[in-house]
Amino acid sequence: MVISGEQFGAWTVIKTDASGKRATCLCICGAVQLIAVEALADGSSASCGCVALSPEHLAALRAAAVQQRRRRERDWRPQR
Repeated sequence: MVISGEQFGAWTVIKTDASGKRATCLCICGAVQLIAVEALADGSSASCGCVALSPEHLAALRAAAVQQRRRRERDWRPQR
């Protein structure tokens, strides 16, 4: 069983589904994907593919993810 916050390569587990077979993961570049827990555990999924990118491209992806997160936080309105 994987735990929120646990790291597998470039992935950080955000949460697992009710069955415990899939995990929503955040990559170091800011990508969020649903990954099979088995793939995390056996190492067959270590990143979204960004690890093969150049450092400059990876930095640009991170900057874009930060801007997107800030936009979401700014535009978010509580439900009434």
